[in-house]
Amino acid sequence: MANRVFVVGESQRSVVRSNTTAYGGVATTELVCDGTGPTVVLLHGIYDRAQTWQAVLERLAAAGRRAVAVNLPPLHRRRVGEPILPALDSFVAAVVRANASTEGVVLVGNSMGAGLTLRAVLDPSLPIRAGIPIAVPGFGYTGFASLGVGPAGLPESVLFRMRAPRRLIRTKLAARAGAGFLTVPGRALPEGTVEHFVELFAGEPLGGFLAAGRALLREFDAGYPPGKSSAPLLFVHGRRDRLIVYTAAIRAARRYPSAKVRILAGSAHCPQLDDPDTTTELILAFADNAGRAA
Repeated sequence: MANRVFVVGESQRSVVRSNTTAYGGVATTELVCDGTGPTVVLLHGIYDRAQTWQAVLERLAAAGRRAVAVNLPPLHRRRVGEPILPALDSFVAAVVRANASTEGVVLVGNSMGAGLTLRAVLDPSLPIRAGIPIAVPGFGYTGFASLGVGPAGLPESVLFRMRAPRRLIRTKLAARAGAGFLTVPGRALPEGTVEHFVELFAGEPLGGFLAAGRALLREFDAGYPPGKSSAPLLFVHGRRDRLIVYTAAIRAARRYPSAKVRILAGSAHCPQLDDPDTTTELILAFADNAGRAA
């Protein structure tokens, strides 16, 4: 794979614009850059936001490609026991259909978004040209994640009752520590990330977030829809991920024999933050190869 040079400046940052819209009747905001080729649709992880893709969007803009990073519906306000994935699947399907031209879309997701990407690719009714799950859940977790909200963690009903001092949660130090699990140590987070987590977690009881996270992983662990992928798949994972073991990508690829795997040695849970150049190059190269194959 030839390395591309992405020259990112104010011109690219200015063309990444924010829209208020709705998909499937659900209001949301999204970040968009215009360009040619199939639309690259970007899905974030749990409690994250579309801004996690800002650096990738700037590079896609520099490459002249159209892309959309959408804010997914919140999870923490659901009732205990209420399924999560059906509503998210419906929302993602609406996003894909709305952004698909005759060329379809290239669907890319990180963490929770990776699981949703894989589920969407397994739906033959959706116009997806290629799917790129990054840090896919459901195929293995680190010890830390398992003890917290993973398969070995506490039941959802117990987590829902947990509380933490609001004064502690409101501190930037606590938010920065939590966000630190997403990237390699010392990596600068996107502007506004810490403030986002402070506002999010300080607004409502901690238990709701923990319970929803535990329930979501349980639904992913129950397995993905049966059938063959309707589009080429590339599983990407950061070797330094502290939440989902990087071997999850290898296990996932074994289930879908035509899938490819790329392990990024210098990245953690969010390669789009740690290495946006390589992440963008993987997206473009895999999308172009899928287009030629089609």
